[in-house]
Amino acid sequence: MTLCVIPFMNLTSNSRGDIKMCCNATSSTPCEFPKKEDGTRFNLAKDNIAEVWNTKEYRTIRKDMLEGKRNPTCERCYQEEDAGIESHRIKFNKRFEKSDITFEEKLDFNPLFIDFRLSTLCNLKCRMCTPFYSSQWVDEWNEVSKLVDDPVHRQLKPEEMLQLKKSTWSDKDKVYENLDLLSETITEINLQGGEPTLIKQNIDLLEMVINKGRAKDVVLKYISNITNISERQYELWKEFKHLIYHCSIDAHGPLIRYIRHPADWDTIEENFIRLHKLENAEVFIDCTITAYSILRLPKLIEWAKNYPNATLFLNVLDWPNFINIRMLPPELKQQVEEQLQPYLYHDRVPGIIKYMYSKDWYPKFFGQFTRYTKYLDKSRNEKLTDYLPEFKDYGFD
Repeated sequence: MTLCVIPFMNLTSNSRGDIKMCCNATSSTPCEFPKKEDGTRFNLAKDNIAEVWNTKEYRTIRKDMLEGKRNPTCERCYQEEDAGIESHRIKFNKRFEKSDITFEEKLDFNPLFIDFRLSTLCNLKCRMCTPFYSSQWVDEWNEVSKLVDDPVHRQLKPEEMLQLKKSTWSDKDKVYENLDLLSETITEINLQGGEPTLIKQNIDLLEMVINKGRAKDVVLKYISNITNISERQYELWKEFKHLIYHCSIDAHGPLIRYIRHPADWDTIEENFIRLHKLENAEVFIDCTITAYSILRLPKLIEWAKNYPNATLFLNVLDWPNFINIRMLPPELKQQVEEQLQPYLYHDRVPGIIKYMYSKDWYPKFFGQFTRYTKYLDKSRNEKLTDYLPEFKDYGFD
């Protein structure tokens, strides 16, 4: 089974406005980015969005799925499924199984779902992030990238650094034209960033939908660090049919600041409780499982039990390899497995353990983990072992 609803009803953009096949698409594969006839990518700030819908890339993905073929662009989902983890594909198929979706290779332009990142503007610099999704990362990027062997960690040119730090492309008139066109058909809006609560165009889009009288037919979905939510946004959210809010919370207490610098736990918890009380809201706790978070996962699971109406979602970080849980030393893997034994009832925990053991990346990537972590610790005036003393036996003090 390879069918996924996403290529038949969804449009995704990255934080530079390029249209991408899916947020989970495997990098550097032929169908990752739909292309124009001149070979360049479709972009929200430059192109008519309707023209992307039946490009070669979209039609190829749809055709492969209809024929039961595994397209390389979807490999990340298939790898997770092979490891026993519920993938992005399976999750979306379940969510939209009752929607009226036409499964054909060529389709009329009628997207139901948009998954947009309209800026790199962010107030945090999470250790698993990049300047392509957080403006706060730009100043550290070139130096830390010298310490790791990874194609994404390339040197940024001065003009690119300025563009990522300012991220003004979404101010263009063409962006507003495309958003206005999409507001006529979409039934679900997924907003990411950067940090979506800081991006002006996200608020403008909500107002477009409200002004067209469609808000009660539209579901909003956010993936947010919940550190900066205005009163205006709370009021707008109340107008919509449903609000699905994914709160990026990887750890309970002070460790969250280390992972998502400089997040404040008290602010996060206060905003989380307020979201939890919104009548039209469905709240998720999204934990990104990395080498930094997995050793304190039990503490987060225990905290989440205080909010039984909020779903705890555990998402294994696939990239970069040097903070992936597969590169942990064998002794720490064993410690993780033992700590998680009381939580095997959680539907994703057994799969996470299986995934962790499925490849042995220690010590291959551990040296890069050490260099990367120590550089960021010095740059941010932090210390890994203040939060995770288990690493004292592995070159950290």
